[in-house]
Amino acid sequence: MTARMVTVKLNYYEIFNRENNRIFLLTRFNTLMTFHILYLFLSFYKIFIQIFKI
Repeated sequence: MTARMVTVKLNYYEIFNRENNRIFLLTRFNTLMTFHILYLFLSFYKIFIQIFKI
């Protein structure tokens, strides 16, 4: 990739991001929150299993 292609891609990404910024951020935030909750749930589940095994 040449520098010109990179700048064109960056400009396109900026325009695309500006137009779909709210939707993109909301979906990103929702996916991050769901993964975070799942991770917390799994960690608590592991801790409970260790406690009940003892």
